[in-house]
Amino acid sequence: MKPFLLENNIRKRKYAHKKIDKDFKHAILNQYGLNYQIDAKKKIIIFSTQIDTEIDEMGIYFLANNIDYDRINSEDVAKGRYCFNIEYSKNEVVVVLKDNKLNIDYRLNDYDLIWFRHFNVYINFDENTSSFEKAYCNKEWETLFSAIPQLFADKVLMPSCYDGFLTKPMQLKLANEVGLNIIPTVISNDFDLVKTFTNRNSKSNIAKAIYHHMFFTGKDNVVEFNTKNFNKLTLKDKASVSKVPAIFQPNYLTNDAHEIRVTVFGRRMVAYQYENYFGKDWHSRLKDLQVKKVNLSKELQNSIIQFFEKANITFGTVDFIIRSGKWYFLETNVNGDWAWLENLANTSFSNLLISTILEK
Repeated sequence: MKPFLLENNIRKRKYAHKKIDKDFKHAILNQYGLNYQIDAKKKIIIFSTQIDTEIDEMGIYFLANNIDYDRINSEDVAKGRYCFNIEYSKNEVVVVLKDNKLNIDYRLNDYDLIWFRHFNVYINFDENTSSFEKAYCNKEWETLFSAIPQLFADKVLMPSCYDGFLTKPMQLKLANEVGLNIIPTVISNDFDLVKTFTNRNSKSNIAKAIYHHMFFTGKDNVVEFNTKNFNKLTLKDKASVSKVPAIFQPNYLTNDAHEIRVTVFGRRMVAYQYENYFGKDWHSRLKDLQVKKVNLSKELQNSIIQFFEKANITFGTVDFIIRSGKWYFLETNVNGDWAWLENLANTSFSNLLISTILEK
């Protein structure tokens, strides 16, 4: 029995991009060697993944605006490319990542900013490695990288190196605290409680993931699933609902409602409305989506800024539903993931990001 949210709701595919390094500066270093220099206003180190499209595209803008950057991909850490060194003296703690392939030392103390994005290290093991050895190695690397935002709290753009630190349950709490409207919500795997809650709602309900709607299995396989629309639960759903908790809400995205994505760079933000509503989760039809830029009220902007200050984050997106003229908070993505929206809107957010980084 599959979990309720995954039943008849899974798309599997190969993720070929994961094998290709598209980073702009890496391409320059490969072409011209390690003597490449830049007179930088800021120097930033980015801990990310090889499939981070936003940073792929931002590389040229960073360098053009005298922001030098280095990028550490989690896939390379997993392959054993780096040595991690922390040394202590009476005056300072020095953290260095040594690139064994290029023989470069990345001394974190020398950077103006440290930015963690989709960074999760899962070590590559051979088939003979025991389960407890895998658990030990991954936990040690996870803890080590988690120490960086604590050791350099004045430099990091994210308070944690792992995407899941600002969980959706916490997001809803913070949204409520800053005065944003939230949709009635239950997060549970108690079938009787969920059934009672969803029966009270309108004809349509939704179930969505607590963490993310996409995850990797094996080396290159990605599994995706959508927010699930349903009407009423029956006893045949009991086992699948009880298997794992999910987020349950009434479906506010009806034909007369609109979904809005606000992309936030510090105190700068830009908002787009999805024009051709499909009636269900639009992720599987992303290329068909049409968007229109919209203005935000000063009151809403102030509430979003308060949310980001409480969450201690600088960049991200906030999704809303407008229903009967009222704005309802959905969720926040702490990494932003704005490249696809730029493409649909035929625009660029690079200037917003550059300005925010230069002011830090």
